[in-house]
Amino acid sequence: MFGNIRHLVAVLLLVVLGVGVYYLATSENFFTGHQQRASRIEQRTEELEREIIVPLKRLSAVNIDVDFFASTEFKALSDMSVTLHTPALVRSNPFAPVE
Repeated sequence: MFGNIRHLVAVLLLVVLGVGVYYLATSENFFTGHQQRASRIEQRTEELEREIIVPLKRLSAVNIDVDFFASTEFKALSDMSVTLHTPALVRSNPFAPVE
């Protein structure tokens, strides 16, 4: 008796699986959804190419005159930078009250 029930359950599972595969194979939305996403990705790629890649290609054509660094004006510049000291973030006793 249990063997018949197992066979019946197996047949029902195969039928449900077959119906699911048939639905996915004949569904328009299943495949067109992928095509729509692919077209959106392609559009976004073209936008990024216009926004980023084309200006970067223009930058590669820029030539910098390095003779400027050998000029007397550049050599006359002096370093006016100030050294910044980072405060110590460590306390000797982390449980001591803050003063």
